[in-house]
Amino acid sequence: EEKFRSIVEASPMGMHFYELHEDGKLTLSGANPSADRLLGVEHATLVGLDIEEAFPGLRGSDIADMYRRVAAGELPAQFFETDYEDGRISGVYAVTVFCIGPNAAATAYLDVTDRRRAEEMLRQSEEKFSLLFKLSPDAISLSEPESGVLVDVNEAFVFLSGFAREELLGRSTLDLGMFANPENRALMIERLLSKGHASSIEMECRRKDGMLLLCNISCQFITIGQKRFLLSVVRDMTEFKRMQEMMIQTEKMISVGGIAAGVAHEINNPL
Repeated sequence: EEKFRSIVEASPMGMHFYELHEDGKLTLSGANPSADRLLGVEHATLVGLDIEEAFPGLRGSDIADMYRRVAAGELPAQFFETDYEDGRISGVYAVTVFCIGPNAAATAYLDVTDRRRAEEMLRQSEEKFSLLFKLSPDAISLSEPESGVLVDVNEAFVFLSGFAREELLGRSTLDLGMFANPENRALMIERLLSKGHASSIEMECRRKDGMLLLCNISCQFITIGQKRFLLSVVRDMTEFKRMQEMMIQTEKMISVGGIAAGVAHEINNPL
C-alpha cells in the first residue's frame, strides 16, 4: 500500500479514483496531487460527489456510463481522448480508465491540449502546402534526390512536360529525357549539396514532343516523414525570352530610325 501510494502521488499523470454504489452512483473517492495541478481545481472539495456533479462537463456524454461499466467489470480498460469544458476546467485530455477492484475504477490522464493544437496547425499547414502544390501556375515536382525518380507532380508540371501524370510518376526525369543537357542536373545537385538550395537556374528542358523550352528552375531539399525529397519549381521562360528579344530588336530599330532621321536632318540642312 505504501509503494502504491508513493507511485500515485509521484505520478506526473493526473489520477482520479471512483467507487460505484448499488444505486448506480459513481462517486469520486480521491485524486493525486498531479490532478490538482493539471486541472487547476482542489479535488478535496469534490470527494464524495457523483461524477456528473464533480465534473458537470460530462453531463450528456457517454463517458460517465463508460466509467460505471468499467468499475462494474463489464468493460476492460478503455483509452480515449476528449475535449472537456465546464467553466473551471478546459482542455483536451488523453484518458485511461481501468478497474482497480470490485466496483472501483481509476483514471489516469494527461493534458494534450498543446499537442492537439500543434497537430491542428500541422494539418492546416499540410492543407495549405497541398493547395499551393496543386494550384500553383508554376510546375512543381517532388523527386528522389539521387535517382531523380518523380514521386509527385502538379497539373502545371503535367501540362509543361506534355506527359500524362501516369507516365511521369515512378520514372526518372533523366529516363524521360526532360533535360536537354543531362549534365545540368548534376551541376544543380552539386549546388544544392554545397548551398542547401539552388535558385533561378536557367536551362533547356525537353517536352514529350521534343520541343525545347527555356526554363527557370529553383529547388531545395525537404524532409517529409523521415525521408528527404527534392522539391523543384519550374517556370517556362520561353515566351518571356521571345518577347524580351522582340523588345530588344524593336529598341534597335527605334535607334536605327533615330540615327537615320538625324543623318537625314544633317544632310538636309546644307542642301
